Amino acid sequence: MHQRLQVRCAISALLVSWSAGCFIPGWVAINVPPVANPTGDIVDEAQRARLERIAGIDDHLWLDVDRIDGSGSVGGFISSRDEHSGGLVLLINGASTGSWEGEPDAVLRFQRGFGQRFRDVGFMTWAVATPECRVPYGSQDLADLLEVIDWLDAGGREFLGVERVYLAGFSTGGTLANQVMLRRELTAIVSMGGLAMPDQLWWFRSLYNLASVLFAGSTGFCQLGATLRDYGPDGAPGWEVLDIVGHLDELKTPVFFVHGTADVVYVVENTLMLRERYFTLIDAGADLPPCEFHIIPDGDHWTGVENPVVGDEMAQYLLSFEPAANE
Repeated sequence: MHQRLQVRCAISALLVSWSAGCFIPGWVAINVPPVANPTGDIVDEAQRARLERIAGIDDHLWLDVDRIDGSGSVGGFISSRDEHSGGLVLLINGASTGSWEGEPDAVLRFQRGFGQRFRDVGFMTWAVATPECRVPYGSQDLADLLEVIDWLDAGGREFLGVERVYLAGFSTGGTLANQVMLRRELTAIVSMGGLAMPDQLWWFRSLYNLASVLFAGSTGFCQLGATLRDYGPDGAPGWEVLDIVGHLDELKTPVFFVHGTADVVYVVENTLMLRERYFTLIDAGADLPPCEFHIIPDGDHWTGVENPVVGDEMAQYLLSFEPAANE
């Protein structure tokens, strides 16, 4: 398994560097410095939170939550509080590398596009903007997402009128979903194409470093560079936050994992090794939440968010936890 992972990682690193060079000119400073979150007219507010209407955006509001330590806020675009079944899906998009207007624009596109499949079956959706550039994977981005979840548990659910909280993350958002599932108990999680161990970043550190230097104007590559720099040498203690496979015995939430076998961004072995570890723990008698693993033959990195059949499967998985499905 490790030998196959090394080969696929080599292909992955080369293709990522090549494709970036083909489609993103090195001199282009895409969305750096990071674009600030939008502000608008307050339409409702509660303790530490404000619902705002953003000029030019009629289909979603912006929900901003103050961090409990007073160091700013965490926000994202949210759908209507009036038309939902009582379930809220937190949406965590991938890197905003291709977004000329940075993370807020990428979050809105993810909310409007991928989020629609969950709204179509009755969920409220909230696409949360997590920091990218200059913070490594699993640092402030994870802290902000946990801040949102804790706010929901401390009164936010009542403010929004929801009873159950789900999470669906893609790519770097899938990596965050993998980290959250070890730290908080949600109703259920969908994890698409995320990292589950740091090995891929170690083996091809030099190529990823090169990409992060050539395209430092991209917040996605900027975060990749920060991860390699801030966590230090291979195996250093900081990398522990990305070792999901090694900590799977701490799983707190049911998860539906989705990964394509032809993924060249985060290779499928991340999820295959999670699956192997999960069933090893189950066979040894571990009492873990139920998980499902959907490995898509020939699926690429974006199949989970672009293929409507796979999207329907994810929506139906979350629906299976709704009260109506269990009556």
